[in-house]
Amino acid sequence: MAKRVCSHCGRIEESMGYVSFRQRHTRPATKAELRDKDLVYLRGMGGVLQRYKLIGLDEIEEKMYQRAVRVTLAEVFPDLPPILPDDLRTCELEPSARRIYREMEREMVADLGGTDVATASNGGVKVLRLQQLTGGSLAPMAMPGEEQRPPQVVSTAKEHLLRDILADTEEPLVVFGRFHTDLDAIHRACEAAGRTSLELSGRRGELEQWKAGEAQVLVTQIQAGGVGIDLTRAALIVYYSMGGSLIDYEQSRSRPLGPRQTRPVSYLFLIAKGTVDETVYQAMRDRKDVVGAVVDRLRSGQRGGESEGERDATDDEAAS
Repeated sequence: MAKRVCSHCGRIEESMGYVSFRQRHTRPATKAELRDKDLVYLRGMGGVLQRYKLIGLDEIEEKMYQRAVRVTLAEVFPDLPPILPDDLRTCELEPSARRIYREMEREMVADLGGTDVATASNGGVKVLRLQQLTGGSLAPMAMPGEEQRPPQVVSTAKEHLLRDILADTEEPLVVFGRFHTDLDAIHRACEAAGRTSLELSGRRGELEQWKAGEAQVLVTQIQAGGVGIDLTRAALIVYYSMGGSLIDYEQSRSRPLGPRQTRPVSYLFLIAKGTVDETVYQAMRDRKDVVGAVVDRLRSGQRGGESEGERDATDDEAAS
């Protein structure tokens, strides 16, 4: 632990290097702790990244807040308009889409028709595929030596739900989605509802045009639209899909809040009933690891909020 004299106040300060910090405030994480929130990734022997559990957090916090002040958004902007309760809008996947969903959920392989199949190699990829599917699209598996084929549209249930919502409002709004296929579906819904749309994503950057009023809807990839941008032109935020990062989600919720916001802010979530959408929303609300929550649900044999009888009825209908 090195000591130095502060040039501003003359106080003797302690500084901790990387090795000292690791020795004093971390220990190797056990297998049971791999989903804990208080983990850091540090380089061990040979430069390999390893998971470490943070310890002595009270001491770290005490040192940090000797020189920092923690404030909430409401304390910074006390005159912010109210945030309305979350609004969940649900839809039912079509029978063919439910069949594909159940095949992917159970077998990690789904028949898309003809010779096309979609696969998932592990639990994390399965969660990804299920989220893609509830958004309406799924990419077929490429055969050896074959280029990746474009995703197939397997459901329009959520797209139609969004179209109906857009048809009922003329105010500017932001619609978040995770995948490029989600963004494409959102644009189609906007066009069908007679709403103009621009996009903020890894492929397009049209935020300033939207802020200038050149379109009503900003179609936003949640990874691109979460940090450091101003979305206060909108007071209605729609989540077509939510992604898998709690940090991205919480950042996205805060973007329409700020000193320029003068209207109550509402958040609307599109949920495909009996699917991973329900678990992802619940995990985000409870500040839990999304992939872990979904994998645990799949292992337990649950499907969102369905009862055993409802699951049997769903499977019979999808098979017919």
